[in-house]
Amino acid sequence: MEMLIVTSDADIRLLEYSINDIVEYIKPKKIIVAANLAMVDEKTEAGLKGACGGDVSFVDNDRIYEGLNGEAVRNELEKITGTTVSDYCTQWYLRQFVKLGYAFDCGEKEYLFMESDLLPLKKLPVYDGQGRPVMFNTKGDGSETGSGIMLIRPDIVREITEQINKREDLEGDIWWIRILNSLKPDSLLKMTFSVYDLYVSYVRKAYPAIYTDAKLRVFYRARRLLGKLPSRELKQWAGKNYDCIRLRRSDRPSESLIRINSNRLFRAIVPVAFEEFVDRYFEILSDKWVKICRFSIRENLGNEINRLRNLKRYIEGRKKLNNQGTMNKVPETDGCIVLTHSGTRPIPEYTVDCVEQIRLFSDIPVLFICSREKEIPQRLKKIARIVYIEDMPVSERHLRFFRKLSSFKANFDNFFQHATERFFIIDEAMSSLNLKNVIHMENDIMLYEDARVLLEKMKEQYDDITVPRMTEQFCMATVMYIPDSDRMRRFLDYVLAHILDRKSNDVNKKTNDMIMLADYLRENGKNSLPLINKGYIDEHGLVNSKGEKAPDEYIDDYFKYTENFGGFFDPQPIGQYLGGTDRKPKGVANNAGYSNEYSYIDVSKLDIRWKQLGERSVPILVWKDREYRIYNLHVHCKELNRFRSDIERR
Repeated sequence: MEMLIVTSDADIRLLEYSINDIVEYIKPKKIIVAANLAMVDEKTEAGLKGACGGDVSFVDNDRIYEGLNGEAVRNELEKITGTTVSDYCTQWYLRQFVKLGYAFDCGEKEYLFMESDLLPLKKLPVYDGQGRPVMFNTKGDGSETGSGIMLIRPDIVREITEQINKREDLEGDIWWIRILNSLKPDSLLKMTFSVYDLYVSYVRKAYPAIYTDAKLRVFYRARRLLGKLPSRELKQWAGKNYDCIRLRRSDRPSESLIRINSNRLFRAIVPVAFEEFVDRYFEILSDKWVKICRFSIRENLGNEINRLRNLKRYIEGRKKLNNQGTMNKVPETDGCIVLTHSGTRPIPEYTVDCVEQIRLFSDIPVLFICSREKEIPQRLKKIARIVYIEDMPVSERHLRFFRKLSSFKANFDNFFQHATERFFIIDEAMSSLNLKNVIHMENDIMLYEDARVLLEKMKEQYDDITVPRMTEQFCMATVMYIPDSDRMRRFLDYVLAHILDRKSNDVNKKTNDMIMLADYLRENGKNSLPLINKGYIDEHGLVNSKGEKAPDEYIDDYFKYTENFGGFFDPQPIGQYLGGTDRKPKGVANNAGYSNEYSYIDVSKLDIRWKQLGERSVPILVWKDREYRIYNLHVHCKELNRFRSDIERR
């Protein structure tokens, strides 16, 4: 059996690497390498012949079939498409036709063609037990081909080309020119032609009994996970799941994953390679591997897993979108509070304090959105409506978000990814549950007013989404007003347009949910929720601890609606000053009095007190002869139980 390998200039070195495995696992009688002979030096030729015991020959791609060469292919392509064609496109088509053209010079009954970037990992029988040739495909049932290796009968190829030459509707004197003319110009440039499809479709119809179908398990993105030239150990590891690997040049190797996969201990922990890649790696991160690998490696692995996880969610979401029917129209809910929890961490217990605090002031509907996989505190189930992410129709925008994050070289910080993804989840809830005039709160927020009262004030002042502003660069979605789905989707379109750094075609690492909210409000001329009274600004100005002043164009935003509301909102600094931060300095148990360096409001200059309103206490700002309500606290230290309105204060 002769074996034909058609290789590009770039894959010559790869062939030197793979030739030993080809000889060992396929055992061809003779190997013919079709290539640009100018790229095959004496050392390369000697090395390949040595590996094959000398039974290898080289032939120039331009001389396989008379009249078939790179220049002729380029001329025909440019004639049909009417445009200049790249060298890559020209050589690609030349290699496709060489695969068939070799049939006119082959003296054997069959010849085996194999892609130059395909590497066998174990013995591949090209004939079945009865001596019939095998047709490899990736499903094993004949429904999918393109496995990268195929046993071709020259007489059938000649028969196919004769049929093509007889067609009067195709222009050209030679079969390969007629094939080009049978394709649409735009598809020509996209290189959609397939030798496999042409040959296999003809054989299935004309000679259905000649071949035996066999499944070939091919790992297509091996170059990314195993490297350009995988080690023997990595090939053995991949061989547990696959028959072959493809080392396609279009797949950029991931140094972090290659380094991790090259670790013997890691491969022992993960005996099943690739097919369960995402799920198994998540399990390992939280189990043995997290204890034995360096943090830097673990962090890189986390980024890669996050990317693959998003790709998996995109694929699953696309299937869900295709299968879901039209939602039954549900009654409109005008006014509610929505909290979300996504990501891998458990639902924190302080979420119960957040919702119970809401209930001290209002009976407004509270929706808590999370995954079915989460264990929900029993107290939370009694006071909030639980909505499962899996039960809601997935939106096109949410899928685009997954798709973008799965295709970048780097990735969002995992925390900021989930902080941004919640907006897409809220949009799906608003659409599927028919919600309008929604207040979204983060789970470490304590609210000190009837939410229905706040909603009425918000509806009077704002016609778009709004949140409290921290600085000109950051806005916090601690308390977020969303009038309706249209406004929310306008913001999501902005997120999708700005999550990508167009210069590097990668995640914009300077972008997170806080920055995008601030930019959105600024670029759309929208105001934030009020942050302080005007008297404070007149007396102290807006200056942070680093001596930086708030830009003049933002000053009105801080107090514009304070009098209308009779109070203001806390994006972060007041809660941090009163309770401290989540991450405290080493050896410090309580860092209350913390001053946020970015805040233009110096909380230490505020006279904040707790005022009793019946059986409930609320925080207020006393400013000279006035009192201003502080409608929320961002309890950054997560000790929400200390700031409940129903506890006794002295």
